[in-house]
Amino acid sequence: MSINQNSVFIPAESGWYFTHAGVSPKDPPALHRVAVWRIVEDQVIGLIGLQDVGHLVTPPNVEGGYVHESAMSDEQRRVLTR
Repeated sequence: MSINQNSVFIPAESGWYFTHAGVSPKDPPALHRVAVWRIVEDQVIGLIGLQDVGHLVTPPNVEGGYVHESAMSDEQRRVLTR
């Protein structure tokens, strides 16, 4: 998805994450902090920062979703506090 003039960017409130299953079934879930919400047409996408990339990117192309830390599972909370 390319950035176009119809995109709107809104800073994310703290506590929002994109989460997905770990790489292997024994791995804990992965959590990526959402920095900015991007709204384009009827889609809302949370952009995340990756250390090795150095800029904001869309979440990985894996099955996952957005979760606020107040609604995290116990397992997700353990990953967050590591």
